[in-house]
Amino acid sequence: MELSYLQEYVVFSRYLSMAETARQMHISQPALSHHIAALEREFGVPLVNHELPLSLTRAGKLLVTRANEIDSLVGKTLEEVRAAGQTEYELKVALPQTTGLAGRYFLERLFSDFAKAYPQVHLRTVRLTAESVAKAFADDTIDCAGVVVCPLLSDMEQGIRFRRVVGFPVVQLALWVDKTNPLATLDEIRWSDLHDLKMPMASNYSLACHRAAEQLMAEHGIKTTSRVSGESLSDFMNSYQPDEVSLFDMSSADTMWCKISRERVCKPICEPDAISDGYVALRPDRDTEALALLNEYLDSLAREYADA
Repeated sequence: MELSYLQEYVVFSRYLSMAETARQMHISQPALSHHIAALEREFGVPLVNHELPLSLTRAGKLLVTRANEIDSLVGKTLEEVRAAGQTEYELKVALPQTTGLAGRYFLERLFSDFAKAYPQVHLRTVRLTAESVAKAFADDTIDCAGVVVCPLLSDMEQGIRFRRVVGFPVVQLALWVDKTNPLATLDEIRWSDLHDLKMPMASNYSLACHRAAEQLMAEHGIKTTSRVSGESLSDFMNSYQPDEVSLFDMSSADTMWCKISRERVCKPICEPDAISDGYVALRPDRDTEALALLNEYLDSLAREYADA
């Protein structure tokens, strides 16, 4: 089957005129008639009602639908094959180790969509806590990293640049607090209510969120007492004392470990900057083709968001 004959037949279905179709396709009318006749012989059914005015048969209408699908598939196949034949690049990406955050899943989808848009880029992902990003850059084990909550000043001081990701699902930060704690009775919690709190952190779970939260609180002159535990998550959660609080974003409020504790409640922090946000961390001195394509993709997202 000649694809060009199908394309001619689709154009004919629009005009239902041999003369106009031949003019549009830059062929002679006899050639067009010959090509349509060849299709009818190949399918074994009439495709055109030749009584004036010309019209398509039922089989002809079905062929137009399938021919459009074939044309779309051919175009997509050409794009994919050409992309597969291009030089392949590797991008080493660090994603948040913290689980239960809306940001983690958004960033995973962001890089997944990027890989679909640029199939010549092969992603190699690792899980890191926020305080590990600078070391990973220094050790040349990553090219970029997804970051939630806010960029750490310690990273920026080491030359890491942060690009805010547009369309990120902004989620309010909250406290997980014992019901006997006076904070549990407040209708609204402000930064000013958080002075001198004890905030334990699990090194394998919430450290990334807490480090960024500590920075936010430091910007408001708030001092807290922290301890970092290497315990398993279940042991860590069971070791909480009534006077200790934990900070995370509200997308974690429905996780199992929040639900199983009947002695604790989630209280959102009602401040405009008490939010989980999304960033891609980059090194300005690192210049690769894969990173250039990533920046191109982030630029396109920013334009789409601005036009929406």
